[in-house]
Amino acid sequence: MAGEVLAEAKAVGADRIIVGAHQPNAVSRLLGSNA
Repeated sequence: MAGEVLAEAKAVGADRIIVGAHQPNAVSRLLGSNA
C-alpha cells in the first residue's frame, strides 16, 4: 500500500502526505502514529 500512496503522490506532485488515524489514543496524539 505504501508504494501505491507514494506513486500517487508523485503523480499529482504532492509535497506532503497526511494520513489520519481512527480514534487515536492520548499517546498517539502526543507522539504521533509512528512513534
